[in-house]
Amino acid sequence: MTRARRRGWWWLVLAAALLALGAWLMLGAEPPPRPPPPYVSLPRKMTPIEATRVVERRTWTPPALDAGEVAAASPPARPRDPLLSLMPETVERGAVVAEVNAILNSELGGLLLDCVTAGGRGDLDVLADAGFDPRVHLDRVAVIDDAFVMTGQLGSLPLEPGTVTKDYGPRAKLLEFPGTGRRSAGLWNNQLLVVGSDEASTRAILDRLERGETSSRPVLDDSQAYGEVYGVVGPQALADLFGDDDPRVRDLLVGATKGLALHVDVSHDVGVVADVQANDATKTDELRKSIGGLLSLARLRAQNRGRGDQAELLDLARVRAGDGAGFRVEAGVPHELVKSMLQSCVDRQQRRAIERATRVQEPKPVGE
Repeated sequence: MTRARRRGWWWLVLAAALLALGAWLMLGAEPPPRPPPPYVSLPRKMTPIEATRVVERRTWTPPALDAGEVAAASPPARPRDPLLSLMPETVERGAVVAEVNAILNSELGGLLLDCVTAGGRGDLDVLADAGFDPRVHLDRVAVIDDAFVMTGQLGSLPLEPGTVTKDYGPRAKLLEFPGTGRRSAGLWNNQLLVVGSDEASTRAILDRLERGETSSRPVLDDSQAYGEVYGVVGPQALADLFGDDDPRVRDLLVGATKGLALHVDVSHDVGVVADVQANDATKTDELRKSIGGLLSLARLRAQNRGRGDQAELLDLARVRAGDGAGFRVEAGVPHELVKSMLQSCVDRQQRRAIERATRVQEPKPVGE
């Protein structure tokens, strides 16, 4: 009896040990926990360096338009950033500024330039030989609806042969380029070039800059001038990005929003913050959920197709509730991933350039 009880006790111990071993093995077979997504710096507010940059750009003081007691009684105009002074009160499609100098002279910007130019940068070298190096003399580029604006040290900007110039006000010149298209532009104080949709549009932008109206609120001011790309984008321009792929989201963008405020940081990582401004709280909430659903669906598709890097990037995209009726979309790409992608593009472009040069140098068969 005693032996039987001891034998049964050992079986119980052995069974418990096997169960514990099985549980441990099953636990060990579980995949390791997924690491958190990499940290990406996002442009959520102005940095001290950007605040200093804003102050240093306030170099233009508009003159008083009216003489006499009224002008004497009014406070003197405050210095302004010339580029932001020409911004209108409203836009149809958007107003976006790019800090081209900062981008071109960054590590990622240099790789992007090599990717676009196949590592040659020949056109830039030609401009530099003519006395204008975009990497040195070009500061910012802005697109305001159909108008294009450049700022920087533009006194040495090469003009097409045959360009006609005429004075326009105390600081500006109108440029009429040769050809049948009657293309024109305006150069203000050798530091700002305006290319409107036509001459009347160019004149209107220069007039707005010279007037320096303090009563109006521009669509983009210096409180929004942070990141390497910043501005406002209208609802129709946003809807055009979707095309006909998702008509419901397109209609919501047009009907429920006033557009968005955009900030992009490429100083190290690539971070994007877009604040969607609402004019219909109910529809905007539906739009927020739709965009969140599209991001989740894209993430699942990337995972199912084995595109781990793409899925990780989509993990960094978030849709967050805003302070008011709008909402915020955040996305980012880590520095090393962007660098790797751009370097691959540079290598590919250089290989293609070598292949093209080799084909040109190959001797043709006799008889051709």
